[in-house]
Amino acid sequence: FFIFLSILIALQFRLVRIMAPYSVLVTGANRGIGLALVKEFLKNHDIGVLFAGCRNPANAAELNSITDKRLKIIELDVNCDQSIDNAVRTVCFMDLSRILDLPTLIILISNQ
Repeated sequence: FFIFLSILIALQFRLVRIMAPYSVLVTGANRGIGLALVKEFLKNHDIGVLFAGCRNPANAAELNSITDKRLKIIELDVNCDQSIDNAVRTVCFMDLSRILDLPTLIILISNQ
């Protein structure tokens, strides 16, 4: 599984490189694999905005300690329709690429 995920991420970076800057959304970003993915994505300077979704952003200490200005932490519980709707509105509002006529959200990693 992890090898497949690594290959998939590598392919996505290669395919969307020509569309940079782009935005990424990682769910479950407050710990474990999600947090590791956030840190890895932030190493790529072609990413304009990285949305990190977690159920309780106030309790995501390690995620909140990241100071990269491209990181936008949003409340997102993938098991709650209202939370998903709110997250979509937040991403659409915060993703300035829509205003600049650039590609919007390019990569979504659903890490449940």
